[in-house]
Amino acid sequence: MIDSQVIWIGYLIDAGSLKGYDFSSMRNSTFPIRAALFFVSLSVILWEILLTRIYSVLLYYHFAFMAVSGAMFGLTIGAILIFLTSASYPDGQLEEPLGQFAFLMGMLMASVIVIQISLAPPLDGPNSQIYYLIRTFLLSILPFVPAGAFICLVLTRFKDVGRLYTCDLTGAGIGCGVLPLLLGGFGGPGAVLVAAAMSCAGGSILSRLNRKRRWGSLAAACALLAFAGLNNREQWLRIRWRHDGLLPKPLYEAWNAYSRIMVTPWTWRGRPFGWGIDPELNLSMKPVDQLYLQIDSGAGTPMTHFDGHLGPISFLKYDLTGFAHYLRPQGPVLIIGPGGGRDILTALQFQHERIQGVEVNGNILWAVNHVFGDFTGHLDKIPSVRFAADEGRSYVERSPERFEIIQASLVDTVAATAAGAYAFVENGLYTVEAWRVFLGHLRPRGILTFSRWYLGAASWPVEVNRTIALACAALRAQGVQDLRSHILVIRTRHSGNMHEGLATLLVSPDPFSDQDIRIARDTCQRVHCEVAYSRQKSLDTHFTELIENPSRAVYDRYPLDVTPPTDDRPYFFFHTRIRDILKVRMPRIFVSSNFNIPAISLLVTSLFMSLILGGVLVLGPVVWLAARGQWSNNSLPHPLLLPVYFAGIGLAYMFIEMAFMQRLSLYLGHPTYGFTVALFGLLLWNGLGSWLFESALRRHPSRGFGWVLPLLGVLLVGMEIVSRKLLERSVGVVIPWRILFTLGLMAPPAILMGFCFPMGMRLAHKWQDSRAGWYWAINGAASVIASVLAMMMCFSFGIRDTLWMGIVLYSCLIAVYQGMSPKRPIRSS
Repeated sequence: MIDSQVIWIGYLIDAGSLKGYDFSSMRNSTFPIRAALFFVSLSVILWEILLTRIYSVLLYYHFAFMAVSGAMFGLTIGAILIFLTSASYPDGQLEEPLGQFAFLMGMLMASVIVIQISLAPPLDGPNSQIYYLIRTFLLSILPFVPAGAFICLVLTRFKDVGRLYTCDLTGAGIGCGVLPLLLGGFGGPGAVLVAAAMSCAGGSILSRLNRKRRWGSLAAACALLAFAGLNNREQWLRIRWRHDGLLPKPLYEAWNAYSRIMVTPWTWRGRPFGWGIDPELNLSMKPVDQLYLQIDSGAGTPMTHFDGHLGPISFLKYDLTGFAHYLRPQGPVLIIGPGGGRDILTALQFQHERIQGVEVNGNILWAVNHVFGDFTGHLDKIPSVRFAADEGRSYVERSPERFEIIQASLVDTVAATAAGAYAFVENGLYTVEAWRVFLGHLRPRGILTFSRWYLGAASWPVEVNRTIALACAALRAQGVQDLRSHILVIRTRHSGNMHEGLATLLVSPDPFSDQDIRIARDTCQRVHCEVAYSRQKSLDTHFTELIENPSRAVYDRYPLDVTPPTDDRPYFFFHTRIRDILKVRMPRIFVSSNFNIPAISLLVTSLFMSLILGGVLVLGPVVWLAARGQWSNNSLPHPLLLPVYFAGIGLAYMFIEMAFMQRLSLYLGHPTYGFTVALFGLLLWNGLGSWLFESALRRHPSRGFGWVLPLLGVLLVGMEIVSRKLLERSVGVVIPWRILFTLGLMAPPAILMGFCFPMGMRLAHKWQDSRAGWYWAINGAASVIASVLAMMMCFSFGIRDTLWMGIVLYSCLIAVYQGMSPKRPIRSS
């Protein structure tokens, strides 16, 4: 997805291709050119991905879409500038301007990040907010402009497309691989400085003819690296402003590929904070010292002071998230996503014999148990408490233990990840397959409890309704027939038409007894909540319908999507059906009940922007050259075959990439892993495939490659059939081994996917087609558009169908490639 925008500039039209560039005059690329391209591609992809992290803190997670649009516009502007000033860059004197572009990109990255996080946002109305967004967007695209000029010159003025393509892909792949290390070692702003240093280093490689400029670029790169290292300790450069005001000075801050966490002093209205504590009841509680652990821009978790005495934290018994402990006060407890430790402390209140916390973000565990261990009571040193830095589903899958309670309170992926907002809605905890795993690891009469927000209209709490549908599907998959006896829904009290509260769903593989329901009712009286559903009484007709008659017909009658998510369509937080996305005016219920509406709107906006921009860049040269009578090329067997081929491989590649990325997000446990491993592996293997193609072509210039696409189709079909079974059986393996397994699994088809683009360029050269630059543009535009279309298809039809669409597209290209291949061997130019 992201690399398609990085190399789009190579696909854009340069002056040579528009004017019938003579391929015989193109220079062979040298090692400095390839090395500099590697560093620039690495820097560009780091800058784009890091923008998604910066936006998630400055704005909200869904504004990560702006990074995609910013890359498109910035890179395009750079390519257009080269087109307009091509006469200023003669072929024999390209290294010097290329070095300048690389150096300028690095300096702009460093300057923009300093300006971006230092300027205060205007806070005096919606118009000022729009101005702030525009300013943020324009600043962000500046480094992409020289990057676009650099990549455009390199990929359109040198031969050796296979080697250049290899360096480009490898640099982008390595950038994805080192991103988690850079974020953990330098933080967000520091990682940007390291990326800027890489670009300056690329500039120094090409400034061999100007000693002062070469040493200046090296000095800048070293200075940026040194400042990034010192900044991690001194925090000179950190995010001080957010979209809604000045951020408090943190007591502690840490970055990793999951998120940025920041710990600040915080007291909620001077009273103990609880997600599910009744507001009136809270007023009578004694104050308690708390800290706030904020995750990115919107998510957060409180850290409560604990000195070993349970009395001061007895208020936790009144929080709805821990309601299951009243029904099962003994036995081992598993808490998924303990965050700041509230759920651990609640379990301690009920004196459970063993409490296991599983937290996917290691930085949170380090902050709670080590940095602020004296404040939180060193929970990890309590004999009955254990922590694991792992993904919850994977941990349960591997665990031989059975639990009395498995609890997940408001666990989600609302905080943006390095994957950006394209991966904002999948979560492996909220699928039928995951809940079957959880239910299978409960003791007899054990309880699975999930708490979700009761958002929007009181008659339509979409998250709760979908959680109920998910519970029913999981119970049915376990063979349960009478669903009414296996589900309890507890919610905070509410009145009026609109409400924002909390609901806790209790699910058991064994029926809840009459005594359980009586205890639940009596407890609700004490903690000021209510039993919204039991087999004896229901306060919501929607709950009754979803539990007593769960079916597709029932789901389709609701205004939002409440179908149970599965591993193939794991989008629990994506509530809008695809047919409703394009509605100009959505009903109020859509906006009030679905906090992902802004992200959905940006997704659609990105699609339209991609279509418009791609159409202008692809069709504009056709119109311009046709008007000048320079468009015809009679040597091709059919004028549309090459354009269809390059558009096809762009579409097919992105459908495969996006589907595999989504599948790995579930398999590896987090969108960050799915994004990093999928993109790193694909780009690395693609680069190897491009290199193998170039090597084979040098040894046997007349060799045909018609076998590549049929073999690729077979390998992709095999990967789809085999991978689902193998991934299911190995989901309990530790993450490092799963990463190695997936990298090996994707290697054979990904290597052949790296053949496809240079195969098309070779045919263009064979036919002496002067429109090669136009084909690059078609491929890049198709890739960007396909990245959005593939996500929409994942949302609507599932990951499997999206992957099969990519396979079908590759298979259709077999006939296209055969149709444009020469009937007799033509010596390669």
